[in-house]
Amino acid sequence: MSTNQSIKRAFFILDTIAAHGHGRGVTEIASATNLHKSTVSRMLATLEEAGSGPRSVLAAPVCDFQLEGRPAS
Repeated sequence: MSTNQSIKRAFFILDTIAAHGHGRGVTEIASATNLHKSTVSRMLATLEEAGSGPRSVLAAPVCDFQLEGRPAS
């Protein structure tokens, strides 16, 4: 079965935000995930376009953000 690397990366980024607190910038997330800053930035922009709103999550000290079916942290 093939996997989609972009989807895995997006979930990795979201899991990192949830696990390490909110208010982190692209550079901090990139460092924590070992992904390039441009990759993290593109992923966050795409998730924001899809209505997930992670960019607002990054700016907020406390967050109620959650994906459907996943508990908010």
